[in-house]
Amino acid sequence: QYGDIDSATRLFSSTANKSNHIYTAMFKGLINNHMAEKVFDLLDEMETKPDSFTLAILFKACADLANDRAIKIGRKLLDEMPENYRNDNVLLSSAMHMLMKFGDIQNAERIFRLNKTKDIITYNAIIKGYVENKMFEKALDLFEQIQLKLDNVTYIIVFNALSLLSGARNSRNRHLSEKVYDRMKYLFPNEKQHLVSGAVLVSNVYSSFGEHQLATNFRSSQIKELRTNVTKGLSWTQINDEIVQFTAHDNSHPQASEIDSEIGRMTSELIQRGYKFDSSWITREIKDGETIQSVLCGHSEKKAIAFNFIQRPVPKFIQIAKNLRVCGDCHEFTKLIAKIRQCDIIVRDANRIHHFYPNGQCSCQDHF
Repeated sequence: QYGDIDSATRLFSSTANKSNHIYTAMFKGLINNHMAEKVFDLLDEMETKPDSFTLAILFKACADLANDRAIKIGRKLLDEMPENYRNDNVLLSSAMHMLMKFGDIQNAERIFRLNKTKDIITYNAIIKGYVENKMFEKALDLFEQIQLKLDNVTYIIVFNALSLLSGARNSRNRHLSEKVYDRMKYLFPNEKQHLVSGAVLVSNVYSSFGEHQLATNFRSSQIKELRTNVTKGLSWTQINDEIVQFTAHDNSHPQASEIDSEIGRMTSELIQRGYKFDSSWITREIKDGETIQSVLCGHSEKKAIAFNFIQRPVPKFIQIAKNLRVCGDCHEFTKLIAKIRQCDIIVRDANRIHHFYPNGQCSCQDHF
């Protein structure tokens, strides 16, 4: 958890008669530190048969890498999985997630179809897999088939709906986004804040087609109908043991001028490399004195990132928490700035943890 892999490895190596629990803990630590390849090296040394918990972690390692070695190992583990494990929904969900990452939709569907005790965990795995493989219509069809008690699983189902809606937005699928949002309103009439998030995503779809007025009108009408407000974007970062909060489009921080100047420098570096701000993520009218750039640069996570960059020494590892989903423009912005500045940036948003690497990639593989 602290990133001290060397100490963990020494402790692991010095442990005699390693149990499945020890292996599982080590595998999980390596995966969390983006060292899944080392999991396979240790697996070769493992003398005991993996139990269901260890298998689930191994499937995750295979899914994270999804290279030739991972695919070969993952398929072998699945083929050799004991029969009495084949009713374990957590394990089956891990297997489906792995197969979906391999692009093996057919076998993932087969596991789902043969499962006689489907629950929200298995539905979540298959729907998420469809979304990540851009099979949105299949995801929607399955989402509409869910007949589980909503009171116990509402959060996870809403999460699925928003993931599906986010995928529709990223693929500029207008029809699908409208269908998902209508289904959300039918299933979760009291989940006001989640519905507002959904309305914003649908508005983003309209904006992506250049229909900014429709986006503004839809967003406003839904907020009025839901009788709630759009939650302000907030981001937090820690500097010198102090938690600092940033609000979107707020310049009350004592170093606001320095932060804005740093955002300007970052923007110049990105534009020199061909970056263009994505106006489709703006779902309101641009006011007098504003520009596309000024609106998008006002997002709270950009301010938090800039605040880290004005510190001395500049941190090589930046951590940020955010109360809303990261928008597509901020996601692309952060990928590129992590590459230009050669640093790691972790952003935990309302949906997932994004690890932006110095190579310009994100751990979410652009599924946000």
